[in-house]
Amino acid sequence: MQLHHSKHHAAYVNNLNVTEEKYQEALAKGELLEAIKRDFGSFDKFKEKLTAASVGVQGSG
Repeated sequence: MQLHHSKHHAAYVNNLNVTEEKYQEALAKGELLEAIKRDFGSFDKFKEKLTAASVGVQGSG
């Protein structure tokens, strides 16, 4: 059990913490967020339109 906790579980927790930090940094903010709100109404509406526009695009990689 010690091996599992000190190696495997710790790696999952550490990687999750790093991912959460990067996620917070990646969120739209400042001028970008204001432009998205101005042009699309909200960030969620921006994501909906982006998803709808990209559904028909098929790439090779």
